[in-house]
Amino acid sequence: MYCGCGERGIRTLGSAEAEQRFSRPPRSATPASLLRVAKVNFFHVIPNESHYGKYLIFTAGECIHKKAFSLSVVMMRKIVYWNSIFGLILLLSSCSGHKPPTTSSFVHSWKEWQKNRIERLKSENGWLNLAGLYWLQQGNNTFGSDSSCDLIFPTSAPPVAGKFIRKDTLVTLEVNPGAGIVSDGKQIRKVVLESDASGHPTVLKMGTLVFFLIKRDTLLGIRLRDLNSPLSASLDSIPCYPPDSIWKIKARFLPFDKPEKLYVPTVIGTREEYTVPGKLVFEIGGQKQILLPFSEGKGFFIIFGDGTSALETYGAGRFLQADEPDSTGTVVLDFNRAYNPPCAFTPYATCPLPPKENLLTIKITAGEKDPHIYAH
Repeated sequence: MYCGCGERGIRTLGSAEAEQRFSRPPRSATPASLLRVAKVNFFHVIPNESHYGKYLIFTAGECIHKKAFSLSVVMMRKIVYWNSIFGLILLLSSCSGHKPPTTSSFVHSWKEWQKNRIERLKSENGWLNLAGLYWLQQGNNTFGSDSSCDLIFPTSAPPVAGKFIRKDTLVTLEVNPGAGIVSDGKQIRKVVLESDASGHPTVLKMGTLVFFLIKRDTLLGIRLRDLNSPLSASLDSIPCYPPDSIWKIKARFLPFDKPEKLYVPTVIGTREEYTVPGKLVFEIGGQKQILLPFSEGKGFFIIFGDGTSALETYGAGRFLQADEPDSTGTVVLDFNRAYNPPCAFTPYATCPLPPKENLLTIKITAGEKDPHIYAH
């Protein structure tokens, strides 16, 4: 059984409904409005009373009322109990003589990875400078810094810079005189926009603001960056568990007869389609674990949740990348490099959530912790 919480309160979902679509975001996705949508997607993974192999997923946030809170207290006690058991198993395993040494070169490599990770986050195309996400309605969508606009941009924008005109899936930008919007170094007055789904979106610049069209399922929106974002300048570290080679684990890749499609829910209520080529099977503390990897180039992309989710690590899960299987079908999973999704840093991201198949039954005390960049 899966227990979910939506805008109308607590509801119980059957396993077939576990990938429910959440409510649509507002057209102008301000931090307050998007956080309300994002909150209902944070989860705890908790053993069910009737059978340990089943899970209850209940959400944390403003939608929880008294009855749900009472349930959460009982379930949190179970978290402490079961995580203590698995922590003891891992400790005994690490003391059994099979733990590989955490060498200085291993730690140095991890620190270089973390340094590069922060540099990517702070780059012009990183996640720290996102300043807005605005969903377009059919027809005219005026934008600018004036409160009368449909899409309210930061104060550095002109009062009314122009309008986005949506007709079905086609979006045209019309710019007001003096707004100073350029694309590819040329002043723009009117242009049909390409979205990020095309692989080459029309990138528009207006002072320090950069914006472009994104497509998510049937939604079309404007993603806005501010190159003077204070967060980009201030972030210098991400809280992490200490690197430990015990979390560099070898998994067996068991390919499917043919790749399967999996639709994964996102924090904004849409679904994303991924290709699953097989499954990864491995053990931690003597406990068998299974993850479904998604095909990404010549390697794998993995979205997972575990016993630390919403407690020590980000509530909506973490990401992990891995190389393709070697000649023996082995894939190395280095959980020391498990990292936060973009929505851990900004309310303007559209992150996918872990599929129910990737909710691990133990705590993965490795990789990045919740950065607590903004209040959940």
